[in-house]
Amino acid sequence: MPLVEVAWADGKIDAAERDTVLAHANGLGIAPGSVEHELLERWLTHRPEPKLLTAWQTCLKGLCETLNPEERVILREELLHATRATAEAAGGLLGLGKMSSAEKKVLESLTASFCS
Repeated sequence: MPLVEVAWADGKIDAAERDTVLAHANGLGIAPGSVEHELLERWLTHRPEPKLLTAWQTCLKGLCETLNPEERVILREELLHATRATAEAAGGLLGLGKMSSAEKKVLESLTASFCS
């Protein structure tokens, strides 16, 4: 969900952002043709309702309550790394390493969602 949210930050998803999100999902074992992949494809085509992000934040809070401090840091860093990669996928000169102000704002909001 955080990758989808940052990809939609500027109101549209371009090919580089889409490819980055799908590559990350593939790396997590979300295979094309699976229900999970189809849902992700839908979110990349039709922007999810804001309440989906709220639900994700609630789930994250509950998950963090079950993790020890080291596990929380690992979760936070892995998700934020993937989210930053998505934000940087389409920005800057030739698509290299720049985030829009809208993406930065979403990334800051997502960062605040993570447990310490």
